[in-house]
Amino acid sequence: MRHTLTLILCLGLTLGACGKDAPKPAPAETTAEADGAPKSLPAPKGASVAFKDLKDGDTVTSPVTVCMTVEGVEVEASGPVNAGKGHHHILVDIPVPDDLNKDIPKDAQNIHLGDGSTCKDVTLSPGKHTLRLLFADGSHRPYDPAITAAISVTVVEDKPAEAKPAEAKPVEAKPAEAKPANAGE
Repeated sequence: MRHTLTLILCLGLTLGACGKDAPKPAPAETTAEADGAPKSLPAPKGASVAFKDLKDGDTVTSPVTVCMTVEGVEVEASGPVNAGKGHHHILVDIPVPDDLNKDIPKDAQNIHLGDGSTCKDVTLSPGKHTLRLLFADGSHRPYDPAITAAISVTVVEDKPAEAKPAEAKPVEAKPAEAKPANAGE
């Protein structure tokens, strides 16, 4: 009994001492650098994207063909991250993400051209829309600072072509057949 009491007393003192003076763990860092998460690549100097055919203020019908050009970067399909290379994203009615260290989500407002293409047909509802291009690396992470361009377009409903009246074609008159005089009797 004496050994049991001594053991309980020692165990109680040890646990009490650990709880009081034990060093507290450092708070977890939330930055991309601290947690080892990849960061955005630095944008090459002079890099830019632009709309090829659309201009700010254009009136269009849906679907809208959006074609893009680049300067200072090279377009390639998504996959490996290669500095100075990447692919396009079209952002519909949303701003550039605040955190450029995060991958661009894939949804109706974040259209990915991960196949390396430079044109995309985008279906839009009638009304005013902001289209924003955002160039990103092979993992869909934007460069820093963002390589981006934006325009506003107004989508109108496609009007059906007006029906033209049918052209009247002359009809050849056929000579009336003569009836025999006693045909009705």
